[in-house]
Amino acid sequence: MKSKPGQTDELRVGRITALIHRAVARPRVYDAVQTAGGAAYTDMRVRKAIARSVTLAPGMTVIDVGGGTGRSRLLWPSNVRYVLIDNDHEKIAGFEAKRVEGEAVYADAKALPFADATVDVAMLSAVIHHLPPGVPEVALGEIQRVLKPDGRLILHDAVWRRWRPVGRVMWRFDRGSYPRGKAEITAIVDAHFKILSFEEYSIFHRYVLLAARPRP
Repeated sequence: MKSKPGQTDELRVGRITALIHRAVARPRVYDAVQTAGGAAYTDMRVRKAIARSVTLAPGMTVIDVGGGTGRSRLLWPSNVRYVLIDNDHEKIAGFEAKRVEGEAVYADAKALPFADATVDVAMLSAVIHHLPPGVPEVALGEIQRVLKPDGRLILHDAVWRRWRPVGRVMWRFDRGSYPRGKAEITAIVDAHFKILSFEEYSIFHRYVLLAARPRP
């Protein structure tokens, strides 16, 4: 049976998307895509959010949940304990190949390998849009569990805005299949955390960046 013209186009886009996803899964390509996507500007904004909301101290524990190849390690001083957590062995290998100060743990955001109230800061950067329905709530609950009462969550993610043409194109090829709006993201966070600061900015996507502390 021959495919209809519209179906042929959809199959072609699907194949292209699959090829892009396989390529971006490679650590070096992944890092290059992050850089091309404006990561330097995002890093600057995240550093400012950290400076406003986190009291840095030697030996404090910072976990980077879904941290990929550990680009966020650059945002923290060398004297903190940085722990990258990801469920992709290839990304962890990419982080270890960089030979930077820090640890890498293969784990799932739904079951963090830390005892209650033992972590000072948790980062969740560009992760929410990769998580299927129901999982962000569980992951945020786990982060709340492992953070100390005065700990901090730093969350950054792209948000869905259908009227942004560039954003729509990028979402079509993004590996994250679950784009969420600002209201949905803040509601998920607010269930477990008190939001201390919140900002939005644009590069290609529209982004949200927030700092929060665990609710009792």
